[in-house]
Amino acid sequence: MTTDVQAEKTIQITLSRSAPVRIKAKDWPQIASAKDWDNQYEFQANRTWSLRVRRHADGRTLVYGEFRSHFQQERDIVAGELVSLEETEAAIQRVAEELDRLHLARECISELPATEI
Repeated sequence: MTTDVQAEKTIQITLSRSAPVRIKAKDWPQIASAKDWDNQYEFQANRTWSLRVRRHADGRTLVYGEFRSHFQQERDIVAGELVSLEETEAAIQRVAEELDRLHLARECISELPATEI
């Protein structure tokens, strides 16, 4: 008997101004992301930044990110927002600002699904 691990995977996401949320990964697919690090190669990095966007079928969007450091004097930062579809780009900007990595917002927004006009 085989089980789909991804279908069962639960993710806890820390939000900036409210309690964390727990989601089922299969119900909230990742639609955009951006990463940065402070060395030539990510596996050698002392500091890493990541920004992710997940969207539920009903249009709710989770925008979240993190800063991780291997230096003792630096604190990790996690940030996130649960927003409507219309607020996604603004939420990406705010979360990237909390991580002090505004260029990640541009990269992440460019990965969002195209809007038909």
